[in-house]
Amino acid sequence: MIKVGNYYFTEKAPNIMLNIEIIEAKDLKPKDANGFSDPFCTLFLASSSQHKYNTSVKSQTLRPVWEEYFSLPANAPADDILCVEVWDFDPAETVKEKVTRVGDIKGFKGMKRFMKEIAVTATNGKHDNEIIGSTLIPLKTIPSRGQLSWYNLEKKGKGKPQGTLLLKLSFGSEKNKQVAAQEHRHLLRVLLAHQINEQKPDINSWMGDFLPESSLIIQQHVAQSNIGLVDEYLGRWIEFINAQGTSPVINTKVFSDILENLVKPISTGQLSNEELKMFWQSAKKALPFCYNIIRTIRKKSPEDQQLLDQIEYTLNILRHLKSFEMPDNLDLFPSEIYGWLLPCEHTRDIQSTLHDAVIQGAVDWYVHVLENNAPDDFTEEGQMKLQLKITQHLKQDLQRAIEYHNKLFIKKMQFPYANTLFSIYESKIIEMCEPFITRICMNMKPINFEDNVRSEVDNDPLAMGTSLFELYMGIQKFA
Repeated sequence: MIKVGNYYFTEKAPNIMLNIEIIEAKDLKPKDANGFSDPFCTLFLASSSQHKYNTSVKSQTLRPVWEEYFSLPANAPADDILCVEVWDFDPAETVKEKVTRVGDIKGFKGMKRFMKEIAVTATNGKHDNEIIGSTLIPLKTIPSRGQLSWYNLEKKGKGKPQGTLLLKLSFGSEKNKQVAAQEHRHLLRVLLAHQINEQKPDINSWMGDFLPESSLIIQQHVAQSNIGLVDEYLGRWIEFINAQGTSPVINTKVFSDILENLVKPISTGQLSNEELKMFWQSAKKALPFCYNIIRTIRKKSPEDQQLLDQIEYTLNILRHLKSFEMPDNLDLFPSEIYGWLLPCEHTRDIQSTLHDAVIQGAVDWYVHVLENNAPDDFTEEGQMKLQLKITQHLKQDLQRAIEYHNKLFIKKMQFPYANTLFSIYESKIIEMCEPFITRICMNMKPINFEDNVRSEVDNDPLAMGTSLFELYMGIQKFA
C-alpha cells in the first residue's frame, strides 16, 4: 500500500521473472567412447523442481554453444536456488547398434566407457542419459543489474570441476523478449512437424497454411506473449528452413514471401546482432537449395509453370540476400557443400556463386548430352555427325534459355544467363571440334575428275566434305 497525501493506493506486486541465457560450456568431461559428449542442459528452480526446462542437444563436442533463453517465475528470490545440470544425451540403442560404433572408440578410457555402455544396455535394455555436472546458484547472489559469469560444474564424488558453464542471469517483471521468441520458434517447429506428419504433402507443395487448430494455437501464443511481426516472420524463416532440410515439402514461394517481409526490418537495423546471426545461419542452410534449383534447371520441361515459378521465387530470395550486408564472420559457402565452385580470387558472394551455379549446370548438361549420345559409328564421318548432334543439343538448350529464363535472370539478378551459357557451350564446342576438324582438313585429298567421272578413292573426299560442311553449318547456326 502506498500513501500519497491523504490517499492510499494498493498496487499489486509485479511478477518477478528470472531471465536466463545459457550461452556455452567448455572443458566438459567426455562421456562417450569416441572421446566426446552430446551435452544438453536441464534447468529448474529448487522450489518447483517438477517444472524443468531443457536446451537442445549439441552433438559430439566438449565445448557446446547454445545461446538459448529461458524465463522462470521467481516467487521467492530471497530463498530460492537455480539448478542447472549438464547431461550427456544417449539415444536409445540396442547392443547390436552400439557394437557397430566400435570404430569410433578413442583410447583406453574410451574403451572403458564403451564397455560400460554395452553392459548397462545388455542389463537394462537401455542406456540412460548420464550427468556431466551441475551448478547451484542462490537467487539472492544475483545482483539487481544482472550478471554474466562462468560457473563450475560439480559432480558428486568428483573433486575437480567437470567443466564450466557461461550463464547470463537477470531479473525482470516480464518474460524476456528472447525467451518469448524462442518459445514461439519451438511452437512453430512442433506444429510444422505435426502438419507434415498429418498431411504428408508432396515435395515443394506446402504453401505455409497451418491446420485450423494449429493456426489458433499460434495466434493465441502471439497475443499472449506479445510476439511482434518481425519475430513472427523471423521464427518462420528459421524453423521452415530447418524443416526443409529433412522434409523438402515447403514451396519456394513461402520462403520468398517471408523474406519479403524481413527486408525492411533488416535493412533499417531493427534486428539485434543475435537475431541477425540467426537469420544468416538459416540463410546459409537455404542457399544450397537455391543454387541446386539453378543447377538442375533442366530436370523439367522449360515451359513447366511450376518450374518457372520456382525459379522466380528462388531468384527473389537470392536478390534480397544479395541486397543485405553479408556478415564477416560467417562462411556462407563452405567447400564441403560447394565442391563445384570455381576458384575465386575475391570474396565469395551471392552473385559470383550464382555465376558458378549456372556454369556448373551447363557443364553438367554437356556431360549428360555426351553420355546419352555415345558414338556407334567410329569412322571420321560418324564422328562429325555425332559432333553435329551434340552441337544441336547445346543450341536447343541455349534457345530454351533465351525463350524462358534469360529475362527473369536479368530482371531479378542483373545476370546475363543466356550469354553465360553461350560462353560455356562455345568453349566446349571448340574443345570438341577444333582438333578433330583441323586433323580432317589436313588429311583430306583433292577431288579428281576424269572424263566427268569422279575417281574412286578409299577415303571419299566428297562425302567427307559434305559432312564437314554440315558440321560447319551447325556450328554457324549455334554462333
